[in-house]
Amino acid sequence: MRMEQQRIPSYILTAGLVVVFAYFGLDKFIHHLSWVGWIPSIMEGFLGLSRDSWILFVGFMEMTTAVLLLVPKRTVRLFGAALASVQMVAVLSQTGWNTVAARDLCVLASALALFFLVRSE
Repeated sequence: MRMEQQRIPSYILTAGLVVVFAYFGLDKFIHHLSWVGWIPSIMEGFLGLSRDSWILFVGFMEMTTAVLLLVPKRTVRLFGAALASVQMVAVLSQTGWNTVAARDLCVLASALALFFLVRSE
């Protein structure tokens, strides 16, 4: 029973991160024009991709992250939590400090907490 109670925080963090990454990833496909402004103009043409293509790639990576977090293998979940952390650092590097960044910092903290919880399993 004790071991199962220790996993509850991991389950809660996983559920929250899956909802965030799946929702925002899917939304980038549905409303990609609303998101394209967040892609720095320097990315236009980088690796031959338009900013529209980059936002779809970001959405794909966010949805992939959500799926990785749900796979019941420790190494896969660990990689998913690390990928979530890297994505949030990238987002924070582009937004500057504002109320959205405060939320994103909490998502980053959750991803890091999950990474260390999964690592210790």
